Amino acid sequence: MALGTLSSLKYFMPELTLVLTLGFVLAWDLILKGHKDRNKLIPLLTLAGLALAGYFAVELMSVSEGRLFSGMLALDSFGSLLRLIFVASAFLVALIAIPSEEFSSVHRGELYVLLLA
Repeated sequence: MALGTLSSLKYFMPELTLVLTLGFVLAWDLILKGHKDRNKLIPLLTLAGLALAGYFAVELMSVSEGRLFSGMLALDSFGSLLRLIFVASAFLVALIAIPSEEFSSVHRGELYVLLLA
């Protein structure tokens, strides 16, 4: 059975969380331009969004297979596993990038925005 648009949104929470986190990280990166705590707040916001998306991805692992958005998107266990792997790997990259000196402090926000995209 295919679910409609509004009833499908609860199964699309990991992706919505990543999009909202991307918007917040981009906005805070622009707002905190030149601020001394910028290199601490942007990674923490990114890690918090990825952790929340990971939580929603784990919750979707127990959901049975189905079709979302009036049959335009399939929800299955393999897709849920890949979603969890991608979120976990992005979390690890964001965690490793915090102490890295390879990225200048000017472009660090861009790294986290591109990681969330």
